[in-house]
Amino acid sequence: MSEGAPLTILFTDVEGSTDLRTERGDAAAHRILRSHEDVVRRCVTAHDGKEIKALGDGFMVAFPSVRNGLVCAIAIQRQLEERNIESPGEELRVRIGINTGEVTVEGDDIYGQAVNAAARIAAKAKGGEILVSEIVRHLAGSGPDFTFADRGRLRLDSPTGGTSTTSSTTRPSRPSPAPPLPGGRRSSAGRRSERSCASSSPRSRAGRGRSS
Repeated sequence: MSEGAPLTILFTDVEGSTDLRTERGDAAAHRILRSHEDVVRRCVTAHDGKEIKALGDGFMVAFPSVRNGLVCAIAIQRQLEERNIESPGEELRVRIGINTGEVTVEGDDIYGQAVNAAARIAAKAKGGEILVSEIVRHLAGSGPDFTFADRGRLRLDSPTGGTSTTSSTTRPSRPSPAPPLPGGRRSSAGRRSERSCASSSPRSRAGRGRSS
């Protein structure tokens, strides 16, 4: 990462993580949160991202490419959706926020308004949602990997005063099921490909918003 170079910053945040520890106990909460860590790290590696820091119940990640950041976010939500189906009673919902801008690099860490905005955008998202800034939507353009749907402008609290950003949401579409084998069984290869972050080519509905 070079000083002043624009980066795409992605934050994940586990919805209800405090309640999870209170209701399920530390051991169960750790097991559930660990599955989030595994999914995020696998997808970040597959999409050429860099883990900046783990935040206990979330991550801060940087990408040199806007599109890689978006596709990675969609892959994360897909994998978590699959994981929730396979782990009833231990469902996990994650907020994701993405922003792009210039950052200040200090060692292995990054700082700046673009980073702060990405964190606040993630905090405004709902569990299972990917919320992105307007600049991310513009830089990503259009293509087969994702589309955008209007989410509305969101006011973001800032230490320097009230700021607002026009934001968009992406919602990962479900992967197509693998064709059944004779007898109605599904192939293990098909199941593995659905779980592979590296093989994801997601289509999504996303939207841009309007702020006051």
